[in-house]
Order: sequence, then structure tokens, then C-alpha cells
Amino acid sequence: MVDNIVSLAKQQGLSINELEKKAGVTNIHRWDDNRPSIDKVVAVARVLGVTVDELLREPELTPEEQAKRDLAERLGCPVEALEKLDPSDLDTLLRAKPRTEAV
Repeated sequence: MVDNIVSLAKQQGLSINELEKKAGVTNIHRWDDNRPSIDKVVAVARVLGVTVDELLREPELTPEEQAKRDLAERLGCPVEALEKLDPSDLDTLLRAKPRTEAV
């Protein structure tokens, strides 16, 4: 949820601090761990001019982000672990086709 809020705020030229002030809320960056009240969610949605559904929706991933997510799932590791790889190694892994399982 926080990633989507950050993305929507950036699209409107707002920092998270500015958004928090306009909406009268605090600690948006912690909302994934500490769920806010619906009143706070509605206040943020109003400031951003979106519905609550749009605010809570996962942001659409770019093809590269989706490929990284798929690779991390195949490797059984968090996506963040891929960021530690050398860029050329990551590129090689992203281009590799998954093995098909023998039946």
C-alpha cells in the first residue's frame, strides 16, 4: 500500500511529508506494518484525488520489475536479494528461461 501511495503522491508532485500535512496524518511510511484507520486512508485518498480502492491497489509493475519478482520467486529469495547481484549477472539470470520439470 505504501508504495502505491508514494507513487501517487510523486505523480502529483507531493512528497510524503507534504501529503501527510495536507491529509492531517502521520507515519504513512509505516502503514504497511501498522494498518491505519479508515479515516486516515480516506483523508489521504481525498488529498490525492483517488478512490480508496485506487489507493489500496497494488501499483502495476513494469516488465522489468515483474521479471525480477518472477525470478526471485523461482529462486526462492526476496526481490531485494537480487539487487545485491552484479548488474551483468542479474541481466543473465533475467534472460534465462526456467527449466521445465521432468514428468
